[in-house]
Amino acid sequence: MKIAIVGRYPPQKCGIAYYNRDFVEAFRQLGHSVEIITFKGFKYKDKKAKSILSLNNPFSYFAAAEYINSNNFDKILIEHEYLHYNVVFLPMFLFWLRLRGKR
Repeated sequence: MKIAIVGRYPPQKCGIAYYNRDFVEAFRQLGHSVEIITFKGFKYKDKKAKSILSLNNPFSYFAAAEYINSNNFDKILIEHEYLHYNVVFLPMFLFWLRLRGKR
């Protein structure tokens, strides 16, 4: 199964980042293909970490939604902390995914 995880990821230091890292490791051990859509501004060791999101750029959320739609993921896991997502852009991101056929 091809899975996209949207959220924080190490080297970012927060509980959600570590939680997502554990998810990625577990899913990969089960044989799934996993990519992480995360925030710009960090150097990620995982080559499947795509730094697309930017807290203050609404277009980055559209870019993330388009990336997800164009790569035909089977499942999308969105892990969020309200303090790390713009409260206006996150609903737009979800709406854009839904509009493009993702549930």
